[in-house]
Amino acid sequence: MNGLSKKILIVEDEQSLLKILERLFRSSNFIVLKAVNILEAQALLGENPAVILLDILLPGESGLNFLTEVKNQDKYKNIPVIILSNYSDTETKKQAQEKGADLYLVKIDNTPMQILEKVNDVL
Repeated sequence: MNGLSKKILIVEDEQSLLKILERLFRSSNFIVLKAVNILEAQALLGENPAVILLDILLPGESGLNFLTEVKNQDKYKNIPVIILSNYSDTETKKQAQEKGADLYLVKIDNTPMQILEKVNDVL
């Protein structure tokens, strides 16, 4: 791994968006770890991602539960978690912040390029 590579864990079940984000982050020297549900995301935590991009609406379990799990573990609590969701309501944003989200992005309000910029800002 060269000094420029950073690991990002993208937890997103929408395949088209996942492919776009994967390509974009790879072309920006990120090592991309992908998960389409919480079980896969949990399995990839051990890879020590530098940042987690997390959808809330996932098959089986809410991304907010995974956020709580990450922030409650000493080993992972300092990994920045950026929520990327279709939910734009204040209550969901507030819940995410209370659970430790570092940033909350609404999918429709952000282009993939803006998402990349915001991830780099958090890092």
